[in-house]
Amino acid sequence: MRKHDLMSSAARASALLLLLALGACQTEGEGVDLFPLYRNVRTGEAREFSLLFPLSNFEWDEQETLTWTIPFHVHWRRGAHEQITLVPVLPLYFHQRNLRADIEGVFPLFSRSVQGGRTETSLLVLLADWATRSGDDGLAALSVFPLFQWRREGAGARFSLVRGLELSPTGPMVSLLDVDWTGLSYGEGEDERALAIDAGAVLGRIVNLLHYGDAGSHTEVRVLTLLANEEWSLIHWRAPHAGAPGADGARLVLFPFYWDIQHGAAERTRVLWPFYGFRERDGRAVLHYVLFPLLRLVDDEERERSGFDVLWPLIGHETNPIESSFWFHPLFQYTGFDGGYEWSVLLNMFGYGRKDEQKRVRLFWWPWVL
Repeated sequence: MRKHDLMSSAARASALLLLLALGACQTEGEGVDLFPLYRNVRTGEAREFSLLFPLSNFEWDEQETLTWTIPFHVHWRRGAHEQITLVPVLPLYFHQRNLRADIEGVFPLFSRSVQGGRTETSLLVLLADWATRSGDDGLAALSVFPLFQWRREGAGARFSLVRGLELSPTGPMVSLLDVDWTGLSYGEGEDERALAIDAGAVLGRIVNLLHYGDAGSHTEVRVLTLLANEEWSLIHWRAPHAGAPGADGARLVLFPFYWDIQHGAAERTRVLWPFYGFRERDGRAVLHYVLFPLLRLVDDEERERSGFDVLWPLIGHETNPIESSFWFHPLFQYTGFDGGYEWSVLLNMFGYGRKDEQKRVRLFWWPWVL
């Protein structure tokens, strides 16, 4: 009985397995499809054979052949787009050719790619690689990772020392030195090849120790730039090139003690921190700082703007042709304008306003129209 029961159980399991296979079956074109156990189908000029998918699968037609197994994988495509790949877990050998590129390699020793007129060769998984261009004498690029990288781009070139782990588009995870001769420096006469130098870049230039560059219409020096923001450089010097297009701003910052910023052709800000500072337009002061941030005074007759800040920006008052405001942050702010007013408390958490016949209430920053 026991043997008979075991045979009956095996028969039931085999029948169930066959039903499951037949339930997954799909016949496409001519042939038999008992996926995933067995597949042998033909559609037009194409044919596919599979046994215990995905352990083996073979597909072919007039133009190409694709053959693969697991864990040893062979991929072969012929025709205008030729590819050969041998994969025992990792790609030991690969070859790919199409109308744009021809790539071949033996992992991890060697790889070579030809795209257009550029040929690039690598050794030991990008530890060292170099490139040449057809018709050129010498190299187009050379690098030994991560010690240095060099490459020509147009009439210029780029060079890096101890650079690695690119965080595109912000920059490298770490770079000791980057030199760039690919830009243009504009001036009154003929444009010249620009020079840009970055030293001590970390975390995609979130911190950059030193930058020098004369590309475009300005020459610039920055020391200790934070969060990739030029305005947050502890030392920043920027001078326009005479006669260059867009050369209308200059800047000298010795943070936090001295600020001299040219805003266009007519407006300028100068600050000797903390004692005194002002902003002038066409030779007339329109804003004063006194013992910053103790007091800021605004008196701009041209734009009809006046006001003051005490302990900037905690307490202040300002008027202009559109409105008049008074605030005591973070507790209270009041604004009056033609036909109405608006007040709020606790950084706009609650408030009330009226304009003509319309009334508005603000509850937990959410505005409601009454």
